[in-house]
Amino acid sequence: MTNEKSYSPVNYDGNGLTKEFPFGWQVHETKSKTELVVKLINKETAEENILQEGSDYKVVVEVMGGNVICTVPPEEGYTINISRQTSNYQSKKYSTSPGFQSSEIENSFDRISCSLQDMEYNIENFKETFTEKTNETIQINKDDTDKQISNFEDEVNSKIEQVNEAVQKLNRLDEVLENCETLASNAQISSETSENQAKIATQQAVEATNNNLSAKDWATKMNGTVDGLEYSAKYYAQSLKRRGAGWNLFDTKVVDHILQADEAVGWLLQGSLVTMIYPDAVNKIKELYEGGSDTTYRDITCKMSIDGRYIADISQKEAIDNLFETTGIADFYILDSANNQLYLPRSKWFHQFTPDTPSSNKLLYYKVGDVVINETSIDVAEVLNDLADVQNNKLNTDHSNDTKPYVTETYINGASWYRIWSDGWCEQGGYSDAGQNVTLLKSYKDTNYSLIMGLDAYTGNTPTFAAIGYTNKTVTGFTFTIYQGSPGDWETKGYINEGD
Repeated sequence: MTNEKSYSPVNYDGNGLTKEFPFGWQVHETKSKTELVVKLINKETAEENILQEGSDYKVVVEVMGGNVICTVPPEEGYTINISRQTSNYQSKKYSTSPGFQSSEIENSFDRISCSLQDMEYNIENFKETFTEKTNETIQINKDDTDKQISNFEDEVNSKIEQVNEAVQKLNRLDEVLENCETLASNAQISSETSENQAKIATQQAVEATNNNLSAKDWATKMNGTVDGLEYSAKYYAQSLKRRGAGWNLFDTKVVDHILQADEAVGWLLQGSLVTMIYPDAVNKIKELYEGGSDTTYRDITCKMSIDGRYIADISQKEAIDNLFETTGIADFYILDSANNQLYLPRSKWFHQFTPDTPSSNKLLYYKVGDVVINETSIDVAEVLNDLADVQNNKLNTDHSNDTKPYVTETYINGASWYRIWSDGWCEQGGYSDAGQNVTLLKSYKDTNYSLIMGLDAYTGNTPTFAAIGYTNKTVTGFTFTIYQGSPGDWETKGYINEGD
């Protein structure tokens, strides 16, 4: 027969109903089976499954083409692919023996024709697939190369920006050095002037002492005042006293009264905020912090200076405040570099001043320097701006512009008391007998409030030692439990319900 139909595999999408799928090119049989290849392909995963003739499908061969009839119709999502794989083997022996038919020769030529068609298709399909894969690989490599070039350009641009920033810093450094030279020159002149003034002041003070002149007499002699301002006898006396005090920065002393007037010059209570009113103290702590070594002390990230001080950044202040509340000691200098100020260490072992019992107090003071005002260094415009800021930012009496918690309500009745803050924080306490059910004056939001209890240690003149604790803790109260039957104090702290 002739072979006039071109060859190309055919594909059909499954629908769960159709079982017959035609093909239009010539196919041959080998050992009672056709040389067809039928594949079931999963369209989502591209997984291929070669079906078996006889069990999975049968073939009806016509003069040209035929039909593949599947045992089970392919479901949706699957494709039936029908192709041909003509055998390259020659199983017929040609001879002149009787009965040799020309149809055998024709059949052999048809097979050769089919094999050539198969070869042509496979070559074209390979070329197309190879070209597609090659182009895909080239595109991937191109994309990777473009990305690397882009990243390299970004890196180069970043380095250029860093170099430009470095050049700008160097230029600013030159300006700073030039200003420093000018300031140094002015400082030398000022120092010489101050030294001369100090010599004159010392001579005048000595003269006043030798001649037994009073402050009033000295002020009259110098045409000045008696109030401690410049050119008064009191001013020179205070100056000499400060020079001979013999105290170093951050030395401490414990007194039983609040320092007043001249006695308080250069001294601040523990925990106080030190500003640039005392520049020597602020600059000294900044210097020690910059030269200190990183460490962790009492679970606080800080630096230890070369002289053994623990200095923490202002970011650690809340943690240090909590440490002070729980342990009673916060032995840290807290540096606020951005605002040129610091907080001094503090300890609950030294009481704050109470006018009722001043003799029982031990107040801890730190030496932070002397306040010496040089009128030539005052920037009047800056002072006026500061005064304007104070006026604009002053606290309203109704607390409408207050950004921090403040006390809104207090109560005292004998041993019972409470204090409520604007953010809902409540502190309350009282005195109870052992085993007594305590009802809180203010209810808390939950039972996470803290509870502190103390034993009344004496019954008569005999000290009592016993275990103390509480039971039945709720938002409204608890049971005060002390063995030995002794009474005691209690205090709670936590957040209360809104409107309580």
